Parts: sequence; C-alpha cells; structure tokens
Amino acid sequence: LAKLVKAIRDNPEAGKIVMADFAPYKPNGDKPTSFLGTAVFQPDGAFSGVLAVQLPVDGMNRVLGRTEGMGQTGETYLVGSDLMMRSVSRFSGADAILSTHVESDSVKAALEGRNGVHEIENYRKTEVISSYRPVDVFGIRWALIGEIDAAEVFADIESLRTTLLLTGTALLAILAGLGIITARGIARPLSAITQAMNRLASGDLNVTIPGRKRSDEIGKMATAFDVFKQQAIDNDRLAREQEALEERAAEVKRRTLNELAQSLETSVNHVVQEVSGLADDMESTALG
Repeated sequence: LAKLVKAIRDNPEAGKIVMADFAPYKPNGDKPTSFLGTAVFQPDGAFSGVLAVQLPVDGMNRVLGRTEGMGQTGETYLVGSDLMMRSVSRFSGADAILSTHVESDSVKAALEGRNGVHEIENYRKTEVISSYRPVDVFGIRWALIGEIDAAEVFADIESLRTTLLLTGTALLAILAGLGIITARGIARPLSAITQAMNRLASGDLNVTIPGRKRSDEIGKMATAFDVFKQQAIDNDRLAREQEALEERAAEVKRRTLNELAQSLETSVNHVVQEVSGLADDMESTALG
C-alpha cells in the first residue's frame, strides 16, 4: 500500500487507476492483498492525496472458481509475473495465492503476450489440456490459465476407441466366420465336382455330377460338366454301336462267303456228276 501511494504521489494523474499487485500485508494478517488507488485533486487542480481501496478478491475468486462445464478436474486460475498464483486453486484452496509456484509453458507463453491451447504437464504434475492468454490489469500482466486433465478430456474418445475396437474385432470375427463358411460352401462342392470329373476321366460313366441343382456359378459349372458326361456317354454308345455294326458286317460277310462256297461246291458237284454221266454214256456206246 505504501508503494502504491508513493507511486501515485510521485506522478499524480487525474483519472488514472494504479494497482499494487498481491503481496503479504501485515495489517491483514500477512495475507496476500492487492490495492487499487487513484490521485485526488482539489477543485483548483492541486493534488491533495490518494484514494486507495483493497482489491475485492472474493468476487474474482468466485468467477474463477466456477466449475460449470469444467468436469471433475477443470480449473481456472491467475498467475503473476513472479510465477506465483494470484487466485484460489480448485485443488489447493485459498492458500494457493502467492504460495503455489506455476512455471508451465502456458504461464510463460501468456506472460509473453501469447494465447493458445496445448497439452502440457501442469503444476500438479498432471497431463492437462491447457488454455492460456495474457490479462493486463492497470499496468500489471497476469496469465489467465484454464486447464482440465487430458485423461478426462480423452475419456470419451478412449471409450469410443475401445468400443470401436471391440466392435471391429467382433465384425472381423463374424466376417472371418462367414468367410470360412462361404469358403467351405464353395470348396466342398468344387472338390466333389473335381472328384467326379476325375472318375469320369478314368472312364466311369456312371458317376453322378453333384451340384447341378444349384443356382449359382457352381451349379452352372456342374451343369457344364454334366454335358461333358453326356457327351462321353454318347461317344461310348456310338463306339459300341459302331463295334456292333462292324461285328454284324463281318458276320454277314462270313455267312455270305460260306453260302457262296456251298453254292459253288454244289455247282461243281453237279458239273462233276454230269461229266461223269457223259463219260459213262460214252463208255457204253463204245462197248456196244
């Protein structure tokens, strides 16, 4: 307070408000106290004194202490150029003023006149999302800091990520199961068709081609293979018929040759008999 009065008295200026930053004040039980003061002038303009009032910190702390929308770990506080708190901490209480040292990147940036948001480790050694900006009050700069634990901020995200992970895992399991079922549903019919085709290729024309009643591509494949089977059966039947015809022709040929031989033999016998008869007649005529 004495320094505030001296500063105003040494340079009195009408309408100018000067502030003395928080400091232990013995008449107030050495509690951190701040004062506002302004010069007082006579009607003729002569300086007559200083009007000083104690800064009502309760109202400021009440505003900064609001926790609506701050979750379970959020807080807002002020830090002076000496890196000491200038307001009540949600976690440290009233004793935080001028007793809690805050040397974070957010405080340093705000005291340099910058503002922004980033993730840091705060004075409680906790990872937080920290918002910062400078506050200039009657020539004194404070850092206004708003913070909330990163774990609380990202809790919903972590929960969502876990949910998505579990959901994704479940979907992958379902898709894998469906894939296995589908693969088996395709592999088994194809394997059966392959076995049937191998039997058909080895000459087993009685084999049944499976899957012909299916309406999918496997059914079309089975139908096409069944056509091959029918063609093989028809070729086999034609081969047997051709063989039968050849055997029948050979039999007819043998029969014809036999009949021709018998006819020729009969004819020759008749000729021999006739010749013999003529010879007998000639012999009789010669003797007679």
